[in-house]
Amino acid sequence: MDAKHWSSTLGTELDWVEEEYLSLNLGDKRLDQRLKKIVSVMTKRGGTSLPDIFGNWSDTKGAYRFFSNPKVCYDKIIFPHRQSTKKRIQKLRNNFV
Repeated sequence: MDAKHWSSTLGTELDWVEEEYLSLNLGDKRLDQRLKKIVSVMTKRGGTSLPDIFGNWSDTKGAYRFFSNPKVCYDKIIFPHRQSTKKRIQKLRNNFV
């Protein structure tokens, strides 16, 4: 697999992720940034294993370390996404009324 290094996804690909996870707070800004990068890469190459998604052991191991970090939990990851989804729904409702 000819996978790009996940850090090469910085730029426009991360813009929507930044917006989606604007209120993210995992207690460490480095973890916040790592999640955004992971989400960006998984969105483009999802549906397969982490090694296939990241393409090299270093980035794969970084993802595994991220997900095993005690500061990282489902509720903290999904909350900002829920908030962003609610805002989008609210905008749609306002446009149809």
